[in-house]
Amino acid sequence: MISIKNFDSKNILTVGVFIIGGFLILENITTLISLLYFELKNSYNPMFPKENNNGLNILFAALNIVLGSALIIYRKNISEYFEK
Repeated sequence: MISIKNFDSKNILTVGVFIIGGFLILENITTLISLLYFELKNSYNPMFPKENNNGLNILFAALNIVLGSALIIYRKNISEYFEK
């Protein structure tokens, strides 16, 4: 049996921020790996089809990973800020 004794709004916000941060990391780590793979493949094989926005997509995926990491690291501070 799971007892939920002190599960208040701060804990709910902390869990929510952790879930959002984890989702950002998991969703974008695979995107970043595949985009970097295609960029590496394109640099060795000029006949490989090139995408115009590949560099921008790599940047956005990396920024989302950094944002997700920051959400997980500072989840208690963020939940305290939103609880005010």
